[in-house]
Amino acid sequence: MKKLQSEFESLVKDPSSPTAGESLKQVALAVWYEKFVPDVKDLSGLDASQAGFILDKLCCYHCLADEQSALIRSQLLPGLKKRSLASTNEVRDQLAREWGAPSELKPEFRALLPYQRRVYRHTHSASSD
Repeated sequence: MKKLQSEFESLVKDPSSPTAGESLKQVALAVWYEKFVPDVKDLSGLDASQAGFILDKLCCYHCLADEQSALIRSQLLPGLKKRSLASTNEVRDQLAREWGAPSELKPEFRALLPYQRRVYRHTHSASSD
């Protein structure tokens, strides 16, 4: 889980990194299929805004179990919303704007499509160690 937490934190702190797509993929698969819940208690400001946006967006996908979505929405997102800070960047994504996220990660989220289909069979990732 340390590796996943590290991937989540690097994605939040530097969403424009060249490895952001791979980090988002690992985090998304872990949240959707492995019940990964990142530790967000130390995030504030723009980091809290970006983390809130990412987690809120991941909760919108049908492949996330209802219980996992409810956990994230009730326990993580309210605290992140209180600690978030609006970005001065102009983003087009409505959810990113609501959170004040500095990056909408549009191409990275689009690349997650193959992992949301019924034909996708998830196997436990090696990165969760």
